[in-house]
Amino acid sequence: MLRMLPYAVAVLVIAAPASAEPRCSEKRFTATGEPGRVHFTARRNARVVWAAQVRAELGAPYATWDRAVSRSFNCTYADWRYHCSAAARPCRSFVAGR
Repeated sequence: MLRMLPYAVAVLVIAAPASAEPRCSEKRFTATGEPGRVHFTARRNARVVWAAQVRAELGAPYATWDRAVSRSFNCTYADWRYHCSAAARPCRSFVAGR
């Protein structure tokens, strides 16, 4: 087992990504969407606006909510409608162009 240890370390070093760009943005984006009568709809609207802001500033590879980190929603209910804001730090895909 000890004989194979140097090979395992070499494989881990070779498999590490050599990307100079950070995968996630340091900036946290916050966006408020259109109000909705259903909670799900208001949250979706906030995510859509968040993605549009990220796409405009960082590009399409960062504009996917599911890849973002530190995701959160802030929703209130007033006048029979939900008002939601979405906030997160966008991350790009490991695959080029996605």
